[in-house]
Amino acid sequence: MGHQRLGRLPKTRRWQQVVELLDTGPEDTAGIAAAVVLAADRRLRDLAGDPSPTYCFWLLTRIAWASRGQDFAGDLAKLGIEAADGASVLTFISQVADRVRDELSPHTSSGHFTELASLALRRALSRRSDRTAQDVCCLSSGQRSSPAGRLPRHGLDIENAQRR
Repeated sequence: MGHQRLGRLPKTRRWQQVVELLDTGPEDTAGIAAAVVLAADRRLRDLAGDPSPTYCFWLLTRIAWASRGQDFAGDLAKLGIEAADGASVLTFISQVADRVRDELSPHTSSGHFTELASLALRRALSRRSDRTAQDVCCLSSGQRSSPAGRLPRHGLDIENAQRR
């Protein structure tokens, strides 16, 4: 339990301090966390300009924007996401993940952070769908739909508040 193989840690002084803390005082979780942040500082700064979290956030905002428009399926298609009649939330989230993978695959320098950013996006979409418990793309007969119904405006889900 709690064991994860990370590969080899860099041989820098800061990472060696992290290892020393783990050896000498594993109960000092705050100290270890602070040492890890310091040791990872350069990589975290490099990630500030990484396209993975930027693209995932951009896509999430575009999906939310599309959900408020008159042609949700058309707007999704412009983003490279196909909205099929009667598709489930999981199908929609899978299509979003595929889109992210396609868009970010050329950025190999992002490493595992591409998957972390994609996971955060999928989590945001799935948490939203859990709250409203509706399917994603019920587009038949001109019905306007979006991920998990309409995304709330200004944080208020007026349509579903009455059902709760």
